[in-house]
Amino acid sequence: MRNGKFEGYLLVADFDDTFCPEHGAPVPEENRRAAQHFMDEGGLFTIATGRDVRSYYSIRDKFTVNVPLVLSNGAVIFDGESGESWYESFLPFSCRSDLLAARDAFPGTGMEVHRGADVRVCGSNATLEKHLSRMGVPVSEADPGHILYPWTKVVLVAPDEIRAESEARCAEIRAENERLAQERYWALVREGVKETEQRVQRMGRTARLEAKKSVLTMKQEAVSRAFDRARELLAELPEADYVAFLAREAAEASATGQEEIILSKKDRAAVGAKAVKAANELLAKKRPDAVLTLSAETRELAGGLILKQGDIEVNCSVDTLLELSRGELAARVAEVLFEG
Repeated sequence: MRNGKFEGYLLVADFDDTFCPEHGAPVPEENRRAAQHFMDEGGLFTIATGRDVRSYYSIRDKFTVNVPLVLSNGAVIFDGESGESWYESFLPFSCRSDLLAARDAFPGTGMEVHRGADVRVCGSNATLEKHLSRMGVPVSEADPGHILYPWTKVVLVAPDEIRAESEARCAEIRAENERLAQERYWALVREGVKETEQRVQRMGRTARLEAKKSVLTMKQEAVSRAFDRARELLAELPEADYVAFLAREAAEASATGQEEIILSKKDRAAVGAKAVKAANELLAKKRPDAVLTLSAETRELAGGLILKQGDIEVNCSVDTLLELSRGELAARVAEVLFEG
């Protein structure tokens, strides 16, 4: 036997109002063909219904299955070919009082008790009678106290007026639940909006702080570049101006007039003698006996000089002068750079 495309699949269909959409009418031919095609292709097909065994026999010619049926809402697994029940499940005896209490709580409620293939009715109504007529099996009236156990299945059917009342109450409950759900939904929306606004505010504050930090960093970098440029400009001064700068710094920094002037190797060779002469000329106006001398020692300087007398040194290098004046001049430089 060949393997069909539905090999290994089980298809279970309800009967009333499903596989057979209309009570008393034949099963639609397309449903029968579809089920047969499914089985021909290796599929397993059966019916699961609330009907009991006797009611099954009233409809068995309307369909074909290839595995046992599920009857009595799952309480019975029945092999229609052999007529044997493979499995039966019964209601616990303890539920009997609960079922009777439920029936008595709603006057007019009908009770249908299944005991295997035997069906008894304990109180009826139009809805229950319609249901029983569809089953197509004989039933008898009985007091529930006289129906022996075990019970396979019990059906409680409320009269139409109670059903209408129940449906109205269910509609009220659904409407109330919908109202509560809407309230909860909009509460969550409001919470979400509030949280989003707070998050946006936090992000705004953070962004403004970061912007300020970025601007401050930019300004600090710009001021640093301005000082670096000042250092470069000092190094690029014409010789006469640079000599005047060195002389002025030496004269102003001199405490005794007897110090040595230490320059970089480059400056000593290029302008050393001129700078010392110019410095002494400036000092002579205040201190005629002042004699600054050019030191044979040189230092690694980017410009400027160092005054030395014994162990005492006064650093007048360009780097030191700029660093000492940075605190005082930085704000003024920033004003010039970022004016407006």
